[in-house]
Amino acid sequence: MDQNAKIKREKIRTALATAIMIAAAVAVFVLLLYGLYKINMIKLPEPIEKLLGKAETEPPAIDFGGDEQRIYAALSAGDAQLEDYAVEYDVDHQVLLEALRDMDDAETFYLEAKLTYGDGQRALVRELKLLRDGEKYRAQIFDDSLPKPSLIVCDGEQIEFVDYAAGGREQRRLYPAGGDFSLEYQLGLPKLEEMLKEGGDRLKVSLLRTESDNLYFIECDYPDRDMREVVYVSMRYGCIFSAEIYRGDALVYSLSTIRFEANPAKKESDFIIER
Repeated sequence: MDQNAKIKREKIRTALATAIMIAAAVAVFVLLLYGLYKINMIKLPEPIEKLLGKAETEPPAIDFGGDEQRIYAALSAGDAQLEDYAVEYDVDHQVLLEALRDMDDAETFYLEAKLTYGDGQRALVRELKLLRDGEKYRAQIFDDSLPKPSLIVCDGEQIEFVDYAAGGREQRRLYPAGGDFSLEYQLGLPKLEEMLKEGGDRLKVSLLRTESDNLYFIECDYPDRDMREVVYVSMRYGCIFSAEIYRGDALVYSLSTIRFEANPAKKESDFIIER
């Protein structure tokens, strides 16, 4: 009988200890929830919030700036705008300049881009399709106001420029390759070599990481001409992917790459000039 009573008392003590532990755990959990609610880290069902009273602090403000702001805005907008953000690497200015000067240009590529010419009030938009193989290239510039696209072909020695008047009359001109009549000149592109050579203290260079590539950002001011040039150069391909030219505050020229393909299929006939 004494043994049964002893077992019974032991069971009661065990049950009581278990109940106390459970009650303590519940109390700690309730206090934790209450504390998180008071600092606005969680929300509770409305009837319980009314019973407990208003939280003591306002929700913390999230302050995004610089790169964080661009990343946040891009990610919040969905996949369609993921290319809109860029993160700047912390790389010494002189190191970037040396890397740019030593960079090899893309030898063979195909590029499609949008060209915009303007005066701050009106804009003319054209489409560029460019196939390049070293010193040889074939560029087509499409303008909706003209019957056919303008054509620029370089065979490495000569450049043929063919365009059309509004009435459809063909105009054909030949120039020696190289010199002042470079592809950059014909397309209105800023000349990267000149920017690096003449920019001096007016030259800004940084390295950006975008969704698909590392890009050199180069900006140069020309106060005597009231002009500013901006280019983005692919670190992977050594090719200008984007460019902008400003006169004062007005954007007068821009190039924006739509499609790029390295080492595309090509034919020798793509670069033939009829003499």
